[in-house]
Amino acid sequence: MLWSLVFLAFLKLTAGVRYESFSGLPATDEKIQYFIKQENLDNCTNDIQLPCDPNERRRLDGSCSNFDYPSRGTFHTPVIRLLPEADCGDDETSPSGAPLKSAREVRQRILQTGKASDLSYTQLLAIISTIIFADLGSIHDSVNLLTETTNCCTAEGKSNYMCTPIDIPQDDPVHRFSGIRCLNLTRPKSFQTYGCLADSNVDRIEFTTPLFDLSTIYRSTEPAPEYRTYSGGLLMTQEADGTIFPPQEGPHSNKCLQNDASNGETKCFGPVSTSILPVTLLVVWWWRLHNKIAKELTKSILIGMTKHCSKLQGTLTSQ
Repeated sequence: MLWSLVFLAFLKLTAGVRYESFSGLPATDEKIQYFIKQENLDNCTNDIQLPCDPNERRRLDGSCSNFDYPSRGTFHTPVIRLLPEADCGDDETSPSGAPLKSAREVRQRILQTGKASDLSYTQLLAIISTIIFADLGSIHDSVNLLTETTNCCTAEGKSNYMCTPIDIPQDDPVHRFSGIRCLNLTRPKSFQTYGCLADSNVDRIEFTTPLFDLSTIYRSTEPAPEYRTYSGGLLMTQEADGTIFPPQEGPHSNKCLQNDASNGETKCFGPVSTSILPVTLLVVWWWRLHNKIAKELTKSILIGMTKHCSKLQGTLTSQ
């Protein structure tokens, strides 16, 4: 108890104001002590630097977008439900009592593999949707099912609440002959599973800002990671075989979970927080485009300054 009180006093001296992630209200000392004990303080609260200045630029972490609730707009901000949570009683029936379609069947109908299923929409629709989600959502659930909770297709996984595996039918067009009859899948982590809320609902927790702000490139934390050269507005880069890429070093350089080293797949970028191909491609392309635009702006500014100085010099000379 003593150490938690000491830590709480330290927080008050060195940090801003702690707000509860879910409610957006200031966290009481009792709540802060509880979250410290549960080792969930950084997930269940946000540290907001006050006061909010109405004339300041938009903060990178999204805080102070709402003066009444300064933590709203930051990462951990809950997603608003358009419809109330459906209580189906189990994972196999809909609220009406009818059996739910297989998740695999729905996926195959929407995104068929190996054939063009629509004359109007292409795979680009799925790619853009993935890019939007990567900016508004976060990959902690993907990391969970790929590296942490990987046994959902086993007998042990059947008793794990977080598991919701996908059964593969015998006539599946992709896995008909592969022998794979189950795909690992987990439920989304929530404010409840992290211990931030004690009720029985499922309110998904996110670790990115809820705005479409290109946070996949420019990040959503203060201070910003050191990807800027602080020269000409350029971002740091690396060159491989004459091609420009984002730098290798960074917090995500070891998170390319789908890389197969035996096939030579070793490239991974520090700024890229996902190994999903469409998002990785977008980050690489936008990284290059950012520097292209920065160079053109710098060039235009220098030309403008040169013309202005020449004109000023001419005026002074004539005087």
